[in-house]
Amino acid sequence: MTAARAEREPDGRWRVDVSVAAEKTDGTDGREVTLPVDAELRVTVYAAHPGPGRDGAPVLYSAPHRVSAATALSLFVDRRPAYVAIDPGPLRIDRNRADDLRRIDGRL
Repeated sequence: MTAARAEREPDGRWRVDVSVAAEKTDGTDGREVTLPVDAELRVTVYAAHPGPGRDGAPVLYSAPHRVSAATALSLFVDRRPAYVAIDPGPLRIDRNRADDLRRIDGRL
């Protein structure tokens, strides 16, 4: 995830804009090759830091989204958001889980 911003809408809800830069690699032949990304990943918005197991904060939104190499998402929640996670399960193999959770910036 490269960016996450939130802004309060006139109707009182919060719009959370998330930018995702996804990459998929395959190393079955002994060398790593970059492959096109087209996967369904769960995106979850939290009201606070979710903690190490990602289950320690109220979930404001959680749903699967189609993600490609560069994906922009706009999500709407009813309460002030604090963090967003991609694949919070985690269900996919990922060498860098640190970039799967991001504090939401913006007009909070």
